Amino acid sequence: MRILSVVSATIPVVFFVVFMFMPESPIYYLKKGLDDSAKNSLIRLRGVEYDIETELQHQKDALNENKKKVSFWTLIQSRATLKGFIVAYGLMFFQQLCGVSVIIFYTNYIFIKAGSTLDSHYLTIIIGAMQILAVFVSTLTVGRRILLLASTICSAVTTCIPGIYFYLLDKDIDVNSVRWLPPTSLCIFIIMFNIGFGPLPWMMMGELFAAEVKGVAASSACFLNWVLGFTVTKFFSNLLNAIDIGPTFWLFAVIYVIGIFFVYLLVPETKGKSLGDIQKELNGY
Repeated sequence: MRILSVVSATIPVVFFVVFMFMPESPIYYLKKGLDDSAKNSLIRLRGVEYDIETELQHQKDALNENKKKVSFWTLIQSRATLKGFIVAYGLMFFQQLCGVSVIIFYTNYIFIKAGSTLDSHYLTIIIGAMQILAVFVSTLTVGRRILLLASTICSAVTTCIPGIYFYLLDKDIDVNSVRWLPPTSLCIFIIMFNIGFGPLPWMMMGELFAAEVKGVAASSACFLNWVLGFTVTKFFSNLLNAIDIGPTFWLFAVIYVIGIFFVYLLVPETKGKSLGDIQKELNGY
């Protein structure tokens, strides 16, 4: 425990030191009227071969347009901002109510309940490693929306399968030949979740909103996320007692199915688009 505590205390220190080298955003410099610094920041973020002039002009136009707004409350009532809030809150809602927190926190319990022959502690370590590796895939050039849809569809399937397994197990049906199914399904679930619905809602927080409302939008969405995460984890045991583990997984799968329609109908593609383009799309232009 002492070694774990030291490692846990060291990581924030490393983060603090590394964060000192984090560049300010171009938007920040433009708001301060420092055009040269904004260009240098954009070059550092995009690379020397990237044509920064077009994006820089879009950012200037977006800032000039927002300056015409009467107040923060006027801006927050615009169609683009309201739709941005719906998308942001919706992504956080589905991220947590799909049950990912309880699957991670109750991994040992789930594997023991499934009767897996593998050591549940080793499976927990494997799942943790998969989480780390899968997040890197979401940084590829594939669009945000495609990754979200793929993540949601696969996660719905991989939470439904353990539900069927546990339902058959509770009905005293012999499932010894497919004991590998719940661990395999949950490993695939963890991979697909961390490719899409794990990191992308956080990433999109900085892409959906104008600079004037970004702070309020991101902080309130973060607050909603952790409240939902606490609620799901707190009442998971009550849910198990009420409907058992099989139907609980089916409930998570149903939430994911609803999430598929949410992403398909409401979530815009943001990768490779400027803030102005995203705001126009949210406004319905």
